[in-house]
Amino acid sequence: MVRKHAKITAENFLVLLAAAAFLVLAACSDGGSGSSQETDETTENTEKEDEKTDGNTVTSRKISLSDAPTGYAGLGTSYITSGTKVEVSTKSQLTSAIASGNKVIVITAMIDMSEGMLPDENADSVTWATALDTFVHETNSSYSDYAAWVKAYRTACSKTTEDGDSKSSCKSDLYDDLWGLNKAYGNKIALKIKSGTTLIGKTSDCGIRGGTIQIGGDNIQIRNLTIKDPCDPFPHHEQKNSTTSDGYNAQWDGINIDSHKNIWIDHCTFEDTISLEYVTTGTTDTISEKWQIYDGLCDIKGDSTNITVSNCIFKNHDKTMLIGSSDSDGDNSKRFVTLYGNYFLNCGQRLPMVRNTVVHIFNNYYKTAGTPYSSQSCVNARKNAIVYAENNYFDSGCKYSFSAASNDSTPVLHASGNEGANANSTKDISITDGVLFSSLNKYKYTLLTATEAKTSVLANAGAGCTLAD
Repeated sequence: MVRKHAKITAENFLVLLAAAAFLVLAACSDGGSGSSQETDETTENTEKEDEKTDGNTVTSRKISLSDAPTGYAGLGTSYITSGTKVEVSTKSQLTSAIASGNKVIVITAMIDMSEGMLPDENADSVTWATALDTFVHETNSSYSDYAAWVKAYRTACSKTTEDGDSKSSCKSDLYDDLWGLNKAYGNKIALKIKSGTTLIGKTSDCGIRGGTIQIGGDNIQIRNLTIKDPCDPFPHHEQKNSTTSDGYNAQWDGINIDSHKNIWIDHCTFEDTISLEYVTTGTTDTISEKWQIYDGLCDIKGDSTNITVSNCIFKNHDKTMLIGSSDSDGDNSKRFVTLYGNYFLNCGQRLPMVRNTVVHIFNNYYKTAGTPYSSQSCVNARKNAIVYAENNYFDSGCKYSFSAASNDSTPVLHASGNEGANANSTKDISITDGVLFSSLNKYKYTLLTATEAKTSVLANAGAGCTLAD
Protein backbone atom coordinates (compact mmCIF):
# COMPACT_ATOMS: atom_id res chain seq x y z
CA MET A 1 0.00 0.00 0.00
CA VAL A 2 1.41 3.43 -0.93
CA ARG A 3 0.88 6.14 1.67
CA LYS A 4 1.08 9.86 1.00
CA HIS A 5 3.50 11.95 3.01
CA ALA A 6 1.85 14.43 5.36
CA LYS A 7 2.56 18.14 5.04
CA ILE A 8 5.02 19.29 7.66
CA THR A 9 4.03 22.36 9.66
CA ALA A 10 6.55 24.48 11.55
CA GLU A 11 5.43 22.88 14.79
CA ASN A 12 5.72 19.38 13.35
CA PHE A 13 9.12 20.22 11.91
CA LEU A 14 10.43 21.04 15.38
CA VAL A 15 9.03 17.75 16.71
CA LEU A 16 10.64 15.82 13.87
CA LEU A 17 13.91 17.66 14.38
CA ALA A 18 13.92 16.69 18.05
CA ALA A 19 13.09 13.12 17.14
CA ALA A 20 15.92 13.02 14.63
CA ALA A 21 18.36 14.12 17.31
CA PHE A 22 17.41 11.11 19.38
CA LEU A 23 17.53 8.81 16.38
CA VAL A 24 21.13 9.68 15.64
CA LEU A 25 21.86 8.12 19.02
CA ALA A 26 19.58 5.14 18.48
CA ALA A 27 21.44 2.07 17.28
CA CYS A 28 19.40 -0.35 15.26
CA SER A 29 21.64 -3.05 16.65
CA ASP A 30 20.77 -2.59 20.32
CA GLY A 31 18.14 0.14 20.70
CA GLY A 32 19.58 1.22 24.05
CA SER A 33 20.34 4.72 22.89
CA GLY A 34 20.32 7.84 24.99
CA SER A 35 21.81 9.92 27.69
CA SER A 36 22.34 9.43 31.37
CA GLN A 37 23.57 5.89 32.12
CA GLU A 38 26.89 4.32 31.21
CA THR A 39 27.35 2.25 28.05
CA ASP A 40 30.07 0.06 26.57
CA GLU A 41 28.86 0.28 22.95
CA THR A 42 29.02 3.02 20.33
CA THR A 43 25.71 3.77 18.66
CA GLU A 44 25.39 4.00 14.89
CA ASN A 45 23.84 6.72 12.81
CA THR A 46 20.61 5.70 11.16
CA GLU A 47 19.22 6.82 7.81
CA LYS A 48 15.67 8.06 8.14
CA GLU A 49 12.58 8.60 6.00
CA ASP A 50 9.41 10.58 6.80
CA GLU A 51 6.86 7.85 6.04
CA LYS A 52 4.87 6.44 8.95
CA THR A 53 2.68 3.38 9.23
CA ASP A 54 0.58 2.15 12.18
CA GLY A 55 2.30 4.56 14.55
CA ASN A 56 5.76 3.24 13.81
CA THR A 57 8.19 5.35 11.82
CA VAL A 58 9.59 3.46 8.82
CA THR A 59 13.30 4.11 8.64
CA SER A 60 16.12 2.86 6.44
CA ARG A 61 17.66 1.04 9.38
CA LYS A 62 20.55 -1.35 9.04
CA ILE A 63 21.62 -4.26 11.20
CA SER A 64 24.68 -6.45 11.02
CA LEU A 65 25.56 -10.00 11.93
CA SER A 66 28.35 -8.56 14.03
CA ASP A 67 25.93 -6.69 16.33
CA ALA A 68 26.06 -7.70 19.98
CA PRO A 69 23.16 -7.74 22.44
CA THR A 70 22.81 -5.53 25.49
CA GLY A 71 21.45 -7.16 28.62
CA TYR A 72 21.58 -10.67 29.95
CA ALA A 73 21.91 -12.24 26.50
CA GLY A 74 25.25 -10.49 26.14
CA LEU A 75 26.84 -12.05 29.21
CA GLY A 76 29.36 -14.85 28.84
CA THR A 77 28.61 -15.98 25.32
CA SER A 78 29.29 -15.31 21.66
CA TYR A 79 26.86 -15.75 18.81
CA ILE A 80 27.45 -17.30 15.41
CA THR A 81 27.88 -14.48 12.90
CA SER A 82 30.05 -16.07 10.23
CA GLY A 83 30.66 -19.43 8.58
CA THR A 84 27.98 -21.29 6.67
CA LYS A 85 25.24 -18.89 5.59
CA VAL A 86 22.21 -19.77 3.51
CA GLU A 87 19.34 -17.68 2.14
CA VAL A 88 15.85 -19.19 2.11
CA SER A 89 12.52 -18.03 0.70
CA THR A 90 10.27 -21.12 1.02
CA LYS A 91 9.16 -23.41 3.82
CA SER A 92 11.01 -26.40 2.40
CA GLN A 93 14.24 -24.41 2.10
CA LEU A 94 13.87 -23.11 5.66
CA THR A 95 13.18 -26.48 7.27
CA SER A 96 16.00 -28.06 5.27
CA ALA A 97 18.47 -25.38 6.37
CA ILE A 98 17.51 -25.86 10.03
CA ALA A 99 17.77 -29.65 9.76
CA SER A 100 21.17 -29.37 8.08
CA GLY A 101 22.54 -27.34 10.96
CA ASN A 102 23.27 -24.18 9.00
CA LYS A 103 24.46 -21.59 11.49
CA VAL A 104 23.28 -18.40 9.76
CA ILE A 105 19.91 -18.65 8.03
CA VAL A 106 18.71 -15.55 6.19
CA ILE A 107 14.99 -15.42 5.38
CA THR A 108 14.29 -13.40 2.25
CA ALA A 109 10.47 -13.62 2.03
CA MET A 110 7.30 -14.09 4.09
CA ILE A 111 6.93 -17.86 4.49
CA ASP A 112 3.54 -19.44 5.18
CA MET A 113 4.22 -22.29 7.60
CA SER A 114 0.56 -23.37 7.54
CA GLU A 115 0.70 -24.16 3.82
CA GLY A 116 -2.39 -22.11 3.09
CA MET A 117 -4.58 -23.27 5.99
CA LEU A 118 -5.07 -19.85 7.61
CA PRO A 119 -7.81 -17.34 6.77
CA ASP A 120 -6.97 -14.34 4.60
CA GLU A 121 -5.28 -11.83 6.88
CA ASN A 122 -6.91 -8.92 5.00
CA ALA A 123 -10.48 -10.24 5.18
CA ASP A 124 -13.10 -8.49 7.32
CA SER A 125 -14.46 -11.82 8.49
CA VAL A 126 -12.96 -15.25 8.98
CA THR A 127 -13.28 -17.90 6.30
CA TRP A 128 -10.98 -20.81 7.03
CA ALA A 129 -9.16 -22.05 3.95
CA THR A 130 -10.24 -25.26 2.28
CA ALA A 131 -6.72 -26.55 2.93
CA LEU A 132 -7.64 -26.76 6.64
CA ASP A 133 -10.75 -28.79 5.78
CA THR A 134 -8.57 -31.17 3.80
CA PHE A 135 -6.05 -31.43 6.64
CA VAL A 136 -8.76 -32.30 9.17
CA HIS A 137 -10.31 -35.00 7.01
CA GLU A 138 -6.98 -36.53 6.01
CA THR A 139 -5.80 -36.57 9.63
CA ASN A 140 -9.04 -38.01 10.99
CA SER A 141 -11.60 -39.23 8.48
CA SER A 142 -14.37 -39.06 11.10
CA TYR A 143 -14.65 -35.35 10.31
CA SER A 144 -15.57 -34.04 6.87
CA ASP A 145 -14.10 -30.58 7.47
CA TYR A 146 -12.97 -28.11 10.12
CA ALA A 147 -16.51 -26.94 10.97
CA ALA A 148 -17.53 -30.53 11.65
CA TRP A 149 -14.63 -30.90 14.08
CA VAL A 150 -15.49 -27.68 15.94
CA LYS A 151 -19.13 -28.69 16.31
CA ALA A 152 -18.25 -32.19 17.50
CA TYR A 153 -15.67 -31.05 20.03
CA ARG A 154 -17.89 -28.32 21.48
CA THR A 155 -20.65 -30.89 21.93
CA ALA A 156 -18.24 -33.28 23.68
CA CYS A 157 -17.14 -30.71 26.29
CA SER A 158 -18.81 -29.55 29.50
CA LYS A 159 -17.64 -27.00 32.02
CA THR A 160 -15.82 -29.77 33.95
CA THR A 161 -13.90 -31.07 30.93
CA GLU A 162 -10.13 -30.97 31.42
CA ASP A 163 -8.42 -31.90 28.17
CA GLY A 164 -4.88 -30.88 29.06
CA ASP A 165 -1.91 -32.68 27.54
CA SER A 166 -2.03 -35.35 30.23
CA LYS A 167 -5.16 -37.46 30.61
CA SER A 168 -7.38 -36.88 33.63
CA SER A 169 -10.57 -38.33 35.02
CA CYS A 170 -12.65 -35.55 33.45
CA LYS A 171 -11.34 -35.74 29.89
CA SER A 172 -13.73 -35.54 26.95
CA ASP A 173 -14.68 -38.49 24.77
CA LEU A 174 -12.78 -36.79 21.92
CA TYR A 175 -9.54 -36.37 23.87
CA ASP A 176 -7.53 -38.62 21.56
CA ASP A 177 -9.02 -37.02 18.44
CA LEU A 178 -8.21 -33.56 19.79
CA TRP A 179 -4.56 -34.23 20.48
CA GLY A 180 -4.14 -36.21 17.28
CA LEU A 181 -5.24 -33.16 15.28
CA ASN A 182 -3.38 -30.70 17.49
CA LYS A 183 -0.03 -32.48 17.36
CA ALA A 184 -0.29 -33.22 13.64
CA TYR A 185 -0.88 -29.52 13.01
CA GLY A 186 1.94 -28.58 15.39
CA ASN A 187 4.37 -30.86 13.57
CA LYS A 188 3.50 -29.09 10.35
CA ILE A 189 4.06 -25.53 11.58
CA ALA A 190 6.91 -25.94 14.10
CA LEU A 191 10.47 -24.73 13.53
CA LYS A 192 12.86 -26.30 16.05
CA ILE A 193 15.96 -24.14 16.16
CA LYS A 194 19.28 -25.78 17.07
CA SER A 195 22.11 -24.42 19.21
CA GLY A 196 24.33 -21.80 17.65
CA THR A 197 21.80 -20.72 15.02
CA THR A 198 21.20 -17.18 13.81
CA LEU A 199 17.80 -16.75 12.10
CA ILE A 200 17.51 -13.32 10.53
CA GLY A 201 15.43 -11.41 8.00
CA LYS A 202 17.20 -9.83 5.07
CA THR A 203 14.91 -6.87 4.41
CA SER A 204 11.38 -5.68 5.19
CA ASP A 205 8.46 -8.14 5.39
CA CYS A 206 10.64 -11.19 5.80
CA GLY A 207 9.52 -13.80 8.29
CA ILE A 208 6.89 -16.44 8.89
CA ARG A 209 3.11 -16.61 9.14
CA GLY A 210 1.20 -19.30 10.98
CA GLY A 211 4.32 -20.89 12.49
CA THR A 212 5.82 -21.48 15.92
CA ILE A 213 9.55 -21.00 16.52
CA GLN A 214 10.65 -23.43 19.22
CA ILE A 215 14.07 -22.70 20.65
CA GLY A 216 15.77 -26.10 20.86
CA GLY A 217 19.26 -25.08 21.94
CA ASP A 218 21.53 -22.37 23.36
CA ASN A 219 23.33 -19.34 21.86
CA ILE A 220 20.58 -18.43 19.39
CA GLN A 221 19.64 -15.16 17.69
CA ILE A 222 16.23 -14.40 16.16
CA ARG A 223 16.36 -10.98 14.46
CA ASN A 224 14.54 -8.75 12.00
CA LEU A 225 11.63 -11.13 11.41
CA THR A 226 7.91 -10.48 11.12
CA ILE A 227 6.11 -13.28 12.97
CA LYS A 228 2.39 -13.32 12.18
CA ASP A 229 -0.50 -15.42 13.42
CA PRO A 230 1.10 -18.22 15.46
CA CYS A 231 -2.28 -19.86 15.87
CA ASP A 232 -3.76 -23.16 16.95
CA PRO A 233 -7.03 -24.12 15.20
CA PHE A 234 -7.35 -27.05 17.64
CA PRO A 235 -7.54 -25.50 21.14
CA HIS A 236 -8.19 -27.79 24.10
CA HIS A 237 -10.85 -27.28 26.75
CA GLU A 238 -9.78 -26.46 30.30
CA GLN A 239 -11.97 -27.05 33.33
CA LYS A 240 -13.74 -23.96 34.63
CA ASN A 241 -16.10 -23.38 37.50
CA SER A 242 -17.25 -19.82 36.90
CA THR A 243 -20.14 -18.46 34.87
CA THR A 244 -17.84 -17.15 32.17
CA SER A 245 -14.71 -18.75 30.81
CA ASP A 246 -12.05 -18.63 28.13
CA GLY A 247 -12.65 -22.37 28.01
CA TYR A 248 -10.84 -23.46 24.87
CA ASN A 249 -7.16 -22.53 25.01
CA ALA A 250 -4.49 -22.57 22.33
CA GLN A 251 -1.18 -24.39 22.35
CA TRP A 252 1.35 -22.75 20.03
CA ASP A 253 3.44 -19.60 20.63
CA GLY A 254 5.19 -17.30 18.16
CA ILE A 255 8.48 -18.05 19.93
CA ASN A 256 8.80 -20.57 22.75
CA ILE A 257 11.95 -20.75 24.88
CA ASP A 258 11.94 -23.69 27.28
CA SER A 259 15.03 -24.46 29.38
CA HIS A 260 17.64 -22.86 27.11
CA LYS A 261 20.10 -20.01 27.59
CA ASN A 262 21.80 -17.15 25.78
CA ILE A 263 18.92 -16.16 23.50
CA TRP A 264 18.64 -12.79 21.75
CA ILE A 265 15.36 -11.76 20.10
CA ASP A 266 15.78 -8.41 18.40
CA HIS A 267 13.97 -6.16 15.93
CA CYS A 268 11.10 -8.56 15.37
CA THR A 269 7.45 -7.69 14.80
CA PHE A 270 4.90 -10.03 16.36
CA GLU A 271 1.27 -9.55 15.40
CA ASP A 272 -2.16 -11.10 14.99
CA THR A 273 -3.80 -10.28 11.68
CA ILE A 274 -6.87 -12.54 11.65
CA SER A 275 -10.17 -10.81 12.40
CA LEU A 276 -11.37 -11.11 15.98
CA GLU A 277 -14.23 -13.22 14.71
CA TYR A 278 -11.82 -16.13 15.21
CA VAL A 279 -12.75 -15.88 18.90
CA THR A 280 -16.08 -17.49 18.18
CA THR A 281 -18.34 -17.85 21.18
CA GLY A 282 -20.43 -20.92 21.80
CA THR A 283 -22.18 -22.53 24.74
CA THR A 284 -20.70 -25.38 26.75
CA ASP A 285 -22.94 -26.62 29.54
CA THR A 286 -24.58 -23.15 29.86
CA ILE A 287 -21.21 -21.39 29.95
CA SER A 288 -20.33 -18.98 27.15
CA GLU A 289 -16.79 -19.82 26.08
CA LYS A 290 -14.31 -18.53 23.52
CA TRP A 291 -12.80 -20.73 20.84
CA GLN A 292 -9.38 -19.17 21.38
CA ILE A 293 -6.78 -19.93 18.71
CA TYR A 294 -3.96 -17.66 19.95
CA ASP A 295 -1.61 -18.39 22.87
CA GLY A 296 1.52 -16.31 23.55
CA LEU A 297 3.70 -14.32 21.20
CA CYS A 298 6.95 -14.96 23.08
CA ASP A 299 6.98 -17.27 26.11
CA ILE A 300 9.95 -18.13 28.34
CA LYS A 301 9.77 -21.18 30.61
CA GLY A 302 11.72 -23.79 32.54
CA ASP A 303 15.42 -23.30 33.18
CA SER A 304 15.80 -20.65 30.48
CA THR A 305 18.15 -17.79 31.35
CA ASN A 306 20.25 -14.98 29.92
CA ILE A 307 17.52 -13.81 27.56
CA THR A 308 17.26 -10.39 25.90
CA VAL A 309 14.18 -9.24 23.97
CA SER A 310 14.95 -5.89 22.39
CA ASN A 311 13.55 -3.42 19.85
CA CYS A 312 10.52 -5.56 19.03
CA ILE A 313 6.89 -4.70 18.30
CA PHE A 314 4.17 -6.77 19.95
CA LYS A 315 0.90 -5.86 18.29
CA ASN A 316 -2.83 -6.68 18.53
CA HIS A 317 -2.60 -9.58 20.97
CA ASP A 318 -4.05 -10.51 24.35
CA LYS A 319 -1.80 -12.77 26.47
CA THR A 320 1.45 -11.56 24.98
CA MET A 321 4.56 -12.67 26.91
CA LEU A 322 4.77 -15.17 29.75
CA ILE A 323 7.94 -15.69 31.78
CA GLY A 324 7.36 -18.69 34.02
CA SER A 325 4.43 -20.99 33.28
CA SER A 326 3.42 -21.73 36.88
CA ASP A 327 4.29 -20.79 40.47
CA SER A 328 6.73 -23.72 40.58
CA ASP A 329 8.38 -22.99 37.23
CA GLY A 330 11.80 -21.37 37.49
CA ASP A 331 14.05 -19.81 40.11
CA ASN A 332 14.79 -16.08 40.46
CA SER A 333 18.37 -16.90 41.46
CA LYS A 334 18.87 -18.57 38.07
CA ARG A 335 16.47 -17.09 35.49
CA PHE A 336 17.40 -13.63 34.15
CA VAL A 337 15.67 -11.67 31.38
CA THR A 338 16.13 -8.20 29.87
CA LEU A 339 13.42 -6.32 27.92
CA TYR A 340 14.21 -2.98 26.34
CA GLY A 341 13.26 -0.76 23.43
CA ASN A 342 10.05 -2.72 22.75
CA TYR A 343 6.69 -1.36 21.60
CA PHE A 344 3.59 -3.02 23.11
CA LEU A 345 0.76 -1.78 20.89
CA ASN A 346 -2.89 -2.73 21.49
CA CYS A 347 -2.01 -5.67 23.72
CA GLY A 348 -4.26 -6.81 26.55
CA GLN A 349 -1.94 -8.22 29.23
CA ARG A 350 1.31 -10.04 30.10
CA LEU A 351 3.72 -7.36 28.92
CA PRO A 352 5.27 -9.43 30.41
CA MET A 353 3.76 -11.64 33.11
CA VAL A 354 6.64 -12.75 35.35
CA ARG A 355 7.18 -15.53 37.87
CA ASN A 356 10.39 -16.67 39.58
CA THR A 357 12.60 -14.38 37.49
CA VAL A 358 14.79 -11.31 37.78
CA VAL A 359 13.63 -9.14 34.89
CA HIS A 360 15.07 -5.79 33.85
CA ILE A 361 12.48 -3.75 31.91
CA PHE A 362 13.68 -0.40 30.57
CA ASN A 363 12.88 2.10 27.84
CA ASN A 364 9.79 0.28 26.54
CA TYR A 365 6.66 1.98 25.23
CA TYR A 366 3.11 0.82 26.06
CA LYS A 367 -0.03 2.03 24.30
CA THR A 368 -3.47 0.73 23.43
CA ALA A 369 -6.46 2.25 21.70
CA GLY A 370 -8.79 -0.35 23.18
CA THR A 371 -9.01 -2.30 19.93
CA PRO A 372 -8.81 -5.13 19.34
CA TYR A 373 -7.96 -5.66 23.03
CA SER A 374 -8.61 -3.43 26.02
CA SER A 375 -5.67 -3.16 28.38
CA GLN A 376 -6.02 -5.21 31.56
CA SER A 377 -2.52 -4.46 32.79
CA CYS A 378 0.99 -4.13 31.43
CA VAL A 379 3.65 -5.67 33.69
CA ASN A 380 2.13 -8.51 35.73
CA ALA A 381 4.42 -9.46 38.63
CA ARG A 382 3.56 -12.83 40.11
CA LYS A 383 5.19 -15.45 42.33
CA ASN A 384 8.76 -14.50 43.40
CA ALA A 385 9.23 -12.04 40.54
CA ILE A 386 11.90 -9.37 41.00
CA VAL A 387 11.17 -6.53 38.58
CA TYR A 388 13.44 -3.58 37.83
CA ALA A 389 11.40 -1.15 35.72
CA GLU A 390 13.23 1.94 34.53
CA ASN A 391 12.16 4.82 32.30
CA ASN A 392 9.29 3.12 30.49
CA TYR A 393 6.44 5.13 28.95
CA PHE A 394 2.89 4.00 29.81
CA ASP A 395 0.62 5.89 27.44
CA SER A 396 -3.15 6.24 27.11
CA GLY A 397 -5.25 3.12 27.34
CA CYS A 398 -2.96 1.30 29.76
CA LYS A 399 -5.26 0.39 32.66
CA TYR A 400 -2.49 -0.59 35.08
CA SER A 401 1.22 -0.11 34.57
CA PHE A 402 2.01 -2.80 37.16
CA SER A 403 -0.19 -5.42 38.79
CA ALA A 404 0.05 -8.54 40.93
CA ALA A 405 -2.26 -11.24 42.20
CA SER A 406 -4.21 -9.87 45.17
CA ASN A 407 -3.19 -12.77 47.43
CA ASP A 408 0.51 -12.80 46.49
CA SER A 409 2.97 -10.75 48.54
CA THR A 410 6.13 -12.26 47.04
CA PRO A 411 6.78 -10.06 43.94
CA VAL A 412 9.25 -7.19 44.38
CA LEU A 413 8.99 -4.09 42.20
CA HIS A 414 11.75 -1.52 41.88
CA ALA A 415 10.51 1.31 39.64
CA SER A 416 12.12 4.57 38.66
CA GLY A 417 11.71 7.22 35.95
CA ASN A 418 8.55 5.79 34.38
CA GLU A 419 6.32 8.35 32.67
CA GLY A 420 3.05 8.64 30.79
CA ALA A 421 -0.65 9.00 31.54
CA ASN A 422 -0.77 5.69 33.42
CA ALA A 423 2.76 5.33 34.77
CA ASN A 424 1.53 5.25 38.36
CA SER A 425 -1.63 3.22 37.90
CA THR A 426 -0.97 0.02 39.86
CA LYS A 427 -3.07 -2.84 41.24
CA ASP A 428 -2.23 -5.04 44.22
CA ILE A 429 1.45 -4.10 44.15
CA SER A 430 3.57 -1.32 45.63
CA ILE A 431 6.91 0.01 44.50
CA THR A 432 9.57 -1.22 46.92
CA ASP A 433 11.95 1.55 45.93
CA GLY A 434 13.56 3.19 42.92
CA VAL A 435 16.83 1.26 43.01
CA LEU A 436 18.42 1.41 39.57
CA PHE A 437 19.37 -1.87 37.99
CA SER A 438 22.79 -0.47 37.06
CA SER A 439 23.72 -0.43 40.74
CA LEU A 440 23.74 -4.23 40.64
CA ASN A 441 26.70 -4.00 38.26
CA LYS A 442 25.46 -6.84 36.04
CA TYR A 443 25.94 -5.22 32.65
CA LYS A 444 26.30 -1.78 31.13
CA TYR A 445 23.45 -0.15 29.27
CA THR A 446 22.32 3.24 28.04
CA LEU A 447 19.21 4.71 29.62
CA LEU A 448 16.99 7.27 27.87
CA THR A 449 14.38 9.22 29.74
CA ALA A 450 10.92 7.70 29.31
CA THR A 451 9.87 10.49 26.94
CA GLU A 452 13.00 10.02 24.86
CA ALA A 453 12.39 6.26 24.87
CA LYS A 454 8.90 6.77 23.41
CA THR A 455 10.37 8.71 20.48
CA SER A 456 13.17 6.21 19.97
CA VAL A 457 10.89 3.17 20.11
CA LEU A 458 8.48 4.63 17.54
CA ALA A 459 11.39 5.11 15.15
CA ASN A 460 13.46 2.05 15.91
CA ALA A 461 11.33 -0.92 17.03
CA GLY A 462 10.22 -3.80 14.86
CA ALA A 463 11.29 -5.70 11.79
CA GLY A 464 12.13 -3.98 8.51
CA CYS A 465 15.85 -3.35 8.93
CA THR A 466 18.20 -4.12 6.06
CA LEU A 467 20.88 -6.73 6.70
CA ALA A 468 24.11 -4.95 5.90
CA ASP A 469 26.36 -8.03 5.70
